[in-house]
Amino acid sequence: MAVTTCVLIALLLVFYGMVLPQARERDLNRIKLYTGLAKHLLEADAVAGVATEQTLEKIRKLGLTNSEILPLENIPVRKSPRFIAPHSQVEAWEIFRGPDGQAAGVVRITKWDDTTRWAFGILRMAAVILTVGGLLVIATTILFSYLPLMLRLQRLATLTRSKFGLPPADHRRVAHSPLHDLELALETAADKVLREDGQRQRLLENHAELACLGTTDGRLLEVNNAYCRFFGKTREQLIGTNYLDLIPPADRTEVVNSLRKLSPRHPANTMTHRVLSPTGKVLWLRWRDSAIFDDAGKVKEVASFGLDVTAEHELAERNGRQQLAFAQMQSLARTGCLAWDVTRDKMDWTDETWRLLGLDKDASQPSLDHLLAVVTPRDRGTLRELFRLAREDGAPFEYEFCCALPDGSRRTLLSRAEVRADPKTKLLDQLTCTFHDISALREAETATKRELHFRQAIEHSLGTGIVVIDENGKCLLVNQAFCEMTGWPAEELTGQPAPYCYWPEEERPAIRMAFEQTLRGQAAPEGMELRFCRKDGRRFDVLVKVAPLLNNEDRPLGWLGAVTDITSIQQTRRELEVVNERLQIAQDVADFGIWDWDPVRNILHWDRKSFALFGHPEATDAQAVWCQVHSEAEQERLTGELNRLIAAGGNRGRDLIHARWPDGTRHDIASTYVILRDQSGQATRVLGINHDITAEPGEERDRRSHLERGD
Repeated sequence: MAVTTCVLIALLLVFYGMVLPQARERDLNRIKLYTGLAKHLLEADAVAGVATEQTLEKIRKLGLTNSEILPLENIPVRKSPRFIAPHSQVEAWEIFRGPDGQAAGVVRITKWDDTTRWAFGILRMAAVILTVGGLLVIATTILFSYLPLMLRLQRLATLTRSKFGLPPADHRRVAHSPLHDLELALETAADKVLREDGQRQRLLENHAELACLGTTDGRLLEVNNAYCRFFGKTREQLIGTNYLDLIPPADRTEVVNSLRKLSPRHPANTMTHRVLSPTGKVLWLRWRDSAIFDDAGKVKEVASFGLDVTAEHELAERNGRQQLAFAQMQSLARTGCLAWDVTRDKMDWTDETWRLLGLDKDASQPSLDHLLAVVTPRDRGTLRELFRLAREDGAPFEYEFCCALPDGSRRTLLSRAEVRADPKTKLLDQLTCTFHDISALREAETATKRELHFRQAIEHSLGTGIVVIDENGKCLLVNQAFCEMTGWPAEELTGQPAPYCYWPEEERPAIRMAFEQTLRGQAAPEGMELRFCRKDGRRFDVLVKVAPLLNNEDRPLGWLGAVTDITSIQQTRRELEVVNERLQIAQDVADFGIWDWDPVRNILHWDRKSFALFGHPEATDAQAVWCQVHSEAEQERLTGELNRLIAAGGNRGRDLIHARWPDGTRHDIASTYVILRDQSGQATRVLGINHDITAEPGEERDRRSHLERGD
């Protein structure tokens, strides 16, 4: 009896340790399967445009009466699936998505935990059997009675029917033994389990996800209808084939390596790879692989559920391309961006922001302190205060600051910031700030200012007057030298059209003609000599040189005139003309020629009278004529005497030159000269006159010679 009792207790413990967990797992898997079915029905109908209430009614007609749809705000925080209470109900929930791929709601299903309750019933029944059995063993041992055993079998049959939801046996029609009644109950329960398995099989067949069962080497053992529809083949065509043939060769190695990672410690994994559709198009599937192990712990089969995520993958790729294009645009525009989540105090920088600030994104985290660390001390406090006001009060700002980069260079950035408020709570939640690199602009402005100051300095230092007029003849600019030259201030000269106030009345026709030629681009390159008048009425002579001001297309925008006061030059020129005229008269009366020699460069210049005195009135090269009218010995003598006189420090001298004319006659030329020296005493010029004394008597020659020498 003790042995029998121990055996029954051991069986009860084995039942409790094995059957009950399997029953609970079965209930959880069933409710999870129901919930997944409801989710896919909702998502499929949402894509087809069917209302959610109609889909919910369809789900309830399938027998899932305890089905309900909750809004996203009421997502249960508890895990799914779960037991609501022992010996009561089991519950599961899943988030379903709308046609746009976004979460639309939560479907929740509640069912009785039939298998668990049956297991608990069996457990209770086993406990009762243990108790009753012990008593029966004792009673049988004592009384050897048959009735208790029959009663126990009858009770077991009744409990079996009740646990499996079967109707009680009708003993009034047919009399059965308790053992036969138990057999019938078990057969009926087995039929019910088979029917439920068939329903689950049909449910799997109609599942929207692709489902397949295969080996680790890729051989397909079973597929559902969704798998067949997706690849456009029948079940008979697919079973026994290798599903790796449906995958592009480049992705097969990754799939095989993923399957090899399945182990008892990691029985499931998820991966996404490409597949080849019947039309030849490459699609993307996301698979959830679950391994089925043998007794040795090796993978025997792999159950996989796949979902078409082609649209999701294309959207991700499009988003990636857009992000890359955005980053490239920021790089080309040299503009970075900063986003600051004020509620979570979390900051994010774009790649261009890291580059502009000269920081390494792998060595530091985006924060206001890291930003201010590279800002120069002059701007750091102001920028910190602007960020504080923007974060606390939502005040936008625009501020230009200078950064001292870690490599020693400097960069000028223009920051613009705005703060966004949450539309519901009206609280500030995000600050967005852009940084634009304006270093080149500021350097160009500095260079332009420097160039402008340089030109203004040149303009003010020039003694030449500068006048700028536009293409219509309106005066745009005059410099200080021109104002001083004319006596009018710049305010009265600028903005004035032609004729200008400094044009004399009597000279206006000639000036206007030259002015119109200038506007037509016909001005003489050497300039125009004109006569202007000062504010006090005095006239003065000017030399005007004009140059066009061109645009990028080489078209004139206006004209720049350089005005030089040549009054003194003209006066000197007129005086020289008078002197030259008098000298010419004296030459004609006295019959002498003038010569000029540069001893440094050995350049000899004769006037026209000297060429005539030496018998070559039409010649132009004095050096060539000098060589023709003298012998070489005579040339050496005259040149040597002059050089010795220069070397001795002499200031004047006289030579008698015997010249041979082209007609063979000989003429005596008296040449008297003076030597000009610089401050150091070096001879720079020798000026002299030539006089033909061939016809003079000897006494007259000697007297002239003494007079010219100063004896």
